[in-house]
Amino acid sequence: MIGGLSIRLKLLLIFAVLGVGAVIAVNLALVWGAARAAAEQAVGDTYMVVGIVASFAILALTALIWTVVDSHLARPIDRLTGELRARAQGQVKTPMPLDAMAYMGDLARAAQDVTQRLTQAQGALTDFVDRETRAIASQKDWLEALLDDVPAGVLLCSNDHKLVFYNGKAVDLLGGMDAQGQGPALDRSVFDYLHEPPVRHAFERLMSAYDRDGASDLLCSAKNGGAILGARMRLLGHAGQTGPTTLRVGQPAFASGYVLTLHDVSRDLAAQTARDQLIDEMFERVRRPAAAIRSLVGVLTEADGPQGEAREKIRSAAHSEAGQLSSAIHELSTRREALRDATAALGLSVRASDLLDAVRAQIFGRTDAPSTSALPDLMVVAAPLILRCDGFSMVSFLSSLLRMVQKGDETAPRRGFRLEIVEEGAGAMISLEWDGPPLPLNDLERWLDLAVMPAAGAGPSGLQQGGQTGRQILTQLGTDIWPERIGGQAVGFNAGDPQGERGRICLPVRSARRAVQPVAALPRRAAYDFDLLNKSRNTDLHDTLLDDLVYVVFDTETTGLHSERGDEICQIAAVRIVNGRRIGGEVFDTLVNPQRPIPSASTKVHGITDAMVSDAPMIAQVGPQFHAFAQDAVLVAHNAPFDLAFLRRRSHEMGVEFDHPVLDTVLLSAVIYGQSEVHSLDALTHRLGITIPQEVRHTALGDTVATAEAFLKLLPALKARGIATFGDVVAAQRQHGRLLKDMNS
Repeated sequence: MIGGLSIRLKLLLIFAVLGVGAVIAVNLALVWGAARAAAEQAVGDTYMVVGIVASFAILALTALIWTVVDSHLARPIDRLTGELRARAQGQVKTPMPLDAMAYMGDLARAAQDVTQRLTQAQGALTDFVDRETRAIASQKDWLEALLDDVPAGVLLCSNDHKLVFYNGKAVDLLGGMDAQGQGPALDRSVFDYLHEPPVRHAFERLMSAYDRDGASDLLCSAKNGGAILGARMRLLGHAGQTGPTTLRVGQPAFASGYVLTLHDVSRDLAAQTARDQLIDEMFERVRRPAAAIRSLVGVLTEADGPQGEAREKIRSAAHSEAGQLSSAIHELSTRREALRDATAALGLSVRASDLLDAVRAQIFGRTDAPSTSALPDLMVVAAPLILRCDGFSMVSFLSSLLRMVQKGDETAPRRGFRLEIVEEGAGAMISLEWDGPPLPLNDLERWLDLAVMPAAGAGPSGLQQGGQTGRQILTQLGTDIWPERIGGQAVGFNAGDPQGERGRICLPVRSARRAVQPVAALPRRAAYDFDLLNKSRNTDLHDTLLDDLVYVVFDTETTGLHSERGDEICQIAAVRIVNGRRIGGEVFDTLVNPQRPIPSASTKVHGITDAMVSDAPMIAQVGPQFHAFAQDAVLVAHNAPFDLAFLRRRSHEMGVEFDHPVLDTVLLSAVIYGQSEVHSLDALTHRLGITIPQEVRHTALGDTVATAEAFLKLLPALKARGIATFGDVVAAQRQHGRLLKDMNS
C-alpha cells in the first residue's frame, strides 16, 4: 500500500509520524512525571527527569525515522543519481534496478522511462551516424591495411617527439614485440626507441630552414637491437594551414609534427662490407700465385732456360702455384655463391602453383605463342611448396624455355609436355618433360646464350630484362640447368615404334619450404591517434585534464591473497588507454614464475598451474618490463592496494620503484554510485553493461580488459559531476577512504 504512494505523500507521512510521535512522547513523559510527582511530591526533580526522558524519546524516534529515510529514500536517490549518470554519460543500456527503488514511488519509473527514451534516441542517432560514416569507416580500414603493408617503416611524431602513428614495419625495425607483447606505444617519446641526437638535429635543421616541403635524410640506430636505420624526415604543417609561415625564434609556427620513414641499412652495410672484403681478399689471394706462375712460365719458355733437374723444380713450383690458385678461385667462388644467396633480392617467395599458373598464362596468352593445337596437353603439377626465388625471372625463363623445346625439329616433334615442381632436400626441382627426342646439350647451351624476352614490362627490381640471356638469368637465380634422357616407353607412341623417346630438362631451386599448413596472418599492428598532434601538455599532474592523461590499466593473478605472508605474482597483464581509447595492439601479458608452489585453491580461481609457470620469467625480470610499459602513465586497477602491494614488496629485486600516480575503479565506483553499493568488479561491470566472458574471468588479461572498459565508462560520469582534472579525482577518491586506501602519496 505504501509503495503506491507518491514520494511527496511519503515525505509528508514521515514528518507526520515524527510530529505525532514527538507529541506522544512528550505527553507520555508528562503523564509519567505527574504520577511520579504525586507519589514522591518532588515536582522540580520530576519535571527535569520528564524533560530528559522526552528528549531521549524524541532522539530515538528521530534516529528511527532517519534510518527509514536513509534506507528507503536517501540511498535509493543516490543509487538513482549514479544510474542516471551512467546512462547519460556512459551509454549503459541495462534496465534500471527498480526493485531497489521501490519506495521512491513513480520517480524511479519516470527515470526509467526517461533513460529508455534517451537510449532510444542515442540508438537512433548511432544508427544514423553509422549509416553516414560506413563508407568512411571502410576507407579507414583500407588505409590502415595499406599503411601497415607499406614496405618501409613509418612513424608520425608530434613536435615534442611523441609517437602519433606507427605501422607494422616500423615495429619490426624498432626491435619488434618482445615475449610480453611490448613494443612501440602511442604518446611515448620516439627517443625511447631511436637514439636521440640524429633525430633531434634533423628536426632542428628543418625547423630552421623555413621550408615546410623540405626533407632531411639521416642515419640513426634503434635502441633495441642496435639496427642501423636510414631515415627521411618531413615536417607536417598545422591542420588547415596551406602556405608558408614566418617562424618566431624558438617557436615552431607551422610544424605540428613530422614523418619519419625508416629502412634497415644494417643488412645493406653488412652485405657491402662482405663484398668489399671478398673482392680485396680475391685480389690478394690471386695476385701472388698469378704473378708467380707468370714468372715461372716465363723462365720455362726462355730458349736458354734451365734444363734437367732445375727445370723439373720450376715445373713443380708452377704446378703448386697453379693448384693454390685453383683452390683459391674455387673457395672464393663458393663464398661468392653463399654471399649472393644471403643478400640476393631474391629472397622473394612465390608459391609453386602460382609460378606454374603464370608460366601457363605466358604460353597461351601471348600472340606469338604456338597454337593450342601444338601444345594440346600441357600439364602442370606443383607440390605444396613456397619457393625462394625471383618469380618474374623464373616465369620468363621457363616460358621461353618451353617455347624453345616445343619448336624442336619438325621431323621429330615433341609433345605431351609436363611441367612439374617437386620437393628435393632443402629446395625443389623444376622439371620439364615431354614425349619425343631429348634436347641435345649443345642446343641448350646455344639457347642459353640468346636473349630471353619476357612477356612485357620490367622485373621486380624495376630493370628491363629484355636483353638478358638465359645464362644471365640462371646466374641471377643462382642455379643451373641440364637435359636428361628418360628411360621407358614414351606416352602416345606405339610400343613397336623404335623412335619412341622421352626427354627432360632439370632446373633446381636452392631454397623452398612446405606450404601444407597456411601461415597464420600477422595481426595488424598499425596504431595511430592524430589528435595527439595538437594535444596540450600540462607539466602539473594535479591540474592535468583526465582526457589528456595516458593510463595503464593492469591486473595480477597471485598464489594467494597475502603478500606479507609470502604469496607471489604468477601472472600480470596491462593495456594502455591513450586519448580516451584503448589501444588494441599495446598489451602487456605474461606468466610469472612465483618460485613457490601454487596452491590448488588458487589454481581453481585463475587456472594457473605450476607446470604453466615453470619456464616463465621471474618477477625480477618481468617487473622492469612492466615498469617500462607503464612509463609516464597513470596506473589504474580494481582494488589497487592489493596489486601494488605485491609489486612494491619486490621493488628492490626489480631495481625500480612503482611510484606512479594511481586511480582505483573501486573508489571511482563509490564516487559515482555511493559507498552503500557493492563495488566488486562483477557488480561494477554488471551496472555498466559490460560482459566478462566466463572463460577469461579471473585471468589477468580478461580482468584487465574488463577494468579498462569500466574505467572508460566511468570517466564521462566523473566529468559530469565536475571532476575534470587528476587532482579533482584524487580528492574525490579520498572521500571514500573508508572503503580503500588511496595509493597516491
